[in-house]
Amino acid sequence: KKITIRSFRLYLWTVYLTFLFIYWGNLMPRGLVKTGLWVVSWQNLPELIIKVISLQYDYGWANILPYYSILIFCSPLILFSLSLGLLPILVLTSLLLWTFRGQNFYLAIQPMYFFGIVLGFYFEKIKNLWFGYSEVVRHKLKAILYWSFWFSLVVSVFFVVFFNDLTKYLPMADFWASKGRVFNWYFDKNTVGLGRLLLAPVWFLAGTFFFFDKINFIKKYLGWFLLLFGKYSLYAYILQALVIFPIPYLVSKFKISGFWWNTLISLFVLWLIYAILAFGRKYLNKKI
Repeated sequence: KKITIRSFRLYLWTVYLTFLFIYWGNLMPRGLVKTGLWVVSWQNLPELIIKVISLQYDYGWANILPYYSILIFCSPLILFSLSLGLLPILVLTSLLLWTFRGQNFYLAIQPMYFFGIVLGFYFEKIKNLWFGYSEVVRHKLKAILYWSFWFSLVVSVFFVVFFNDLTKYLPMADFWASKGRVFNWYFDKNTVGLGRLLLAPVWFLAGTFFFFDKINFIKKYLGWFLLLFGKYSLYAYILQALVIFPIPYLVSKFKISGFWWNTLISLFVLWLIYAILAFGRKYLNKKI
């Protein structure tokens, strides 16, 4: 019941924020808002309403909400299937849907989402299996995981940031550029290519082990910050969407740019959201 209610809450926020950002965007100069804005007229208003309500169109900086509202809505069925011991069927079904994903982002990301549900469902069994290994074996497995993470991170940064520029100076530049495009396709975030799908559990598990290894340090120095964001994660996400949306307009108006300005603005946004959550926690506690 709680999962269904949360899914419906996410849906309502999705619809509300989409309409808000469309209205807001139509009031701002066209070149200073996020691309993909629906230019509203009386003629296309009925079509817009239908597309927003049916989650066929979203706009703004809260566009992960419609995906999570649908996936969370499916979670009870997944949990029920796991309780019946249907894990192999679920895995095959998920991978089959991913295979025919095309440009459908729902089908693309669902294996990674349901991977988390499976880990949570079998957490105690996985933990007992893990601690059943000797400390030496656990240390070696974690070392492999960490090195896989860092290696894949370096390779990713190289191809995303540097590779396209380097191909201009290499012999057979067109050949290497085409190889780069193939590589990017395998790791495309919008269609979740095979490389990104395989890397997802590696990065997730590496982050999980790091978190548990450094839990005392994190609690001591960052707990005050992260716990607040974690407890009110939905509201923190909505707040960042509202705060970020007008920033391109403000940046253009005051003619600010560069790495340090970008860093300062990002830190200001984080502290602003933290302050709002901290002062509003009593009200939010009644809503959660």
